[in-house]
Amino acid sequence: PLLMVNNLTTLAGTITGNVPVVLSSTPVPTVTGALTATGNLVLTAADSSTSTITVNGGTLTLGGAGGVLSAITGLTVNTGGTLTLDNLAANITRFTVATKPPIALNGGTFNYVGNASGASSETAGALTLGAGNSTVNVVNGTGQTAALTFGNLVRNAGATVNYTAGAGQTLGGSPRIVFTANPTPINGILQGAMTTDATSFLGNTTGFNLANYSPANGVVAQTTYTTLPNSGTGRATTDYIATGSTALAGNFAANAILVVGSNIAVSAPANSTLTLGSAGTQAGTLAVAGGTGNTVSVPIVTMGTAEGIVLTSAGAAATVSGVIAGSAGLTLGGAGAVTLSGANSYNNT
Repeated sequence: PLLMVNNLTTLAGTITGNVPVVLSSTPVPTVTGALTATGNLVLTAADSSTSTITVNGGTLTLGGAGGVLSAITGLTVNTGGTLTLDNLAANITRFTVATKPPIALNGGTFNYVGNASGASSETAGALTLGAGNSTVNVVNGTGQTAALTFGNLVRNAGATVNYTAGAGQTLGGSPRIVFTANPTPINGILQGAMTTDATSFLGNTTGFNLANYSPANGVVAQTTYTTLPNSGTGRATTDYIATGSTALAGNFAANAILVVGSNIAVSAPANSTLTLGSAGTQAGTLAVAGGTGNTVSVPIVTMGTAEGIVLTSAGAAATVSGVIAGSAGLTLGGAGAVTLSGANSYNNT
């Protein structure tokens, strides 16, 4: 069945059957001719259907004392769609099916809201980042803890994700986003992943960082950076941070560069090359946090045969004026703006 919801709609009865359920994002015109997307469909009773659910737009919320999925085989959340597990009023497990459902995010959002009266936890199956810029958001109830566990992490090239926490909350302590099969960070970062939380350290108080993973704490902000220098050739396994304008001495290698602030220029002499990624075989990352007017004017920025990734926080803006070279695709993620003003020689997507 296809469900079109343009407001707050609560289904208090049970849903049964073995056919896919799709929440559509088809916009509905109002009397003024403007377009409004779908609303919030809230399930407060058990859904025992044994097929799949796809959210193409609007929000699907499992809430109340009985909103559970007891037999579902998978959930997909596409761009414009949100899946919310709301334990604010009732602290229960929402996925009661024995085989936990896999979650596929293709630019969609997965929210887990904890309870204020006790610790909250939920377990899903594998998390697949299929495409687009997705969000996984976990929020503690006041004074409590919340933990969201997935089976394992699968990321397709071209997909990005922002792991976020509630206001004033820090990922890795509480709330926590963990995987039963620990993902392996490459040189301290999860590829295509960023965090937005209350993490703050010398040089970066924006709350936006590249994402790391700790088996003990789950997804955490990467806080181990080396200041981008104006001498030397760099290391392809090192994550650098630039909090002020930096003129590189010449050819330079880095695993990732995080630019924090506004009007920061990263430059280099003529014919110099900035190589992002480990020996050209692991994805290289350029990230910009919090500010505008930033520029990367190194003559050539290359990712070699690996995917190139550019991530930005909300409100951030950067211009890459050098030639971007590589053959494995360029992925842009996050909520900021990136301008490519060079004659790029990238020969993929």
